[in-house]
Amino acid sequence: MERERPTEAEASVPARLPIAGRLAALAKLIHRSALRIYPAEAGLSFVDAAVVGGIGAQGPMTASALAQRLTMHEGQLSRALKSLEKAGHIARLTDPADSRRKLLMLTRDGLALSRRISEVQTRRADELLAGVPEADRAVFFRTLDAIQRNAAAMLSDVTGAAAADGAGAPR
Repeated sequence: MERERPTEAEASVPARLPIAGRLAALAKLIHRSALRIYPAEAGLSFVDAAVVGGIGAQGPMTASALAQRLTMHEGQLSRALKSLEKAGHIARLTDPADSRRKLLMLTRDGLALSRRISEVQTRRADELLAGVPEADRAVFFRTLDAIQRNAAAMLSDVTGAAAADGAGAPR
């Protein structure tokens, strides 16, 4: 079955928009739905879901490592951690390798939430990629990876520093 061809007007729109603008618009649309889905399905704000999901995916970690992984401002993370700790979803433990540091870990309730968040993320990814054949999905993710590497190199060329990868937030 042949794919429908876009009209001339439809085909010309993407050519006029910069890549960064298209990616930002897509990210904003996905983020807007995430702002609604996590409270409805996990009972957590998007930020809290990102924190619980980040710790759940990575395991015990410091707050600064989590902030970097989630590309989140440490002040915003600190507020979320206080709320999640008060709710009994996370605990802070002394790092056995360095008694001056605290590690964040999930409690039993936090682990259950992390599993729920992972289910929501998986379902959202499936919904976003619905109708996209597996072969195209592989090409899409390789292309995104290449664009991300190129953008990081462009930033490095301009600033002389390596760029963060931006991975880890709920989808």
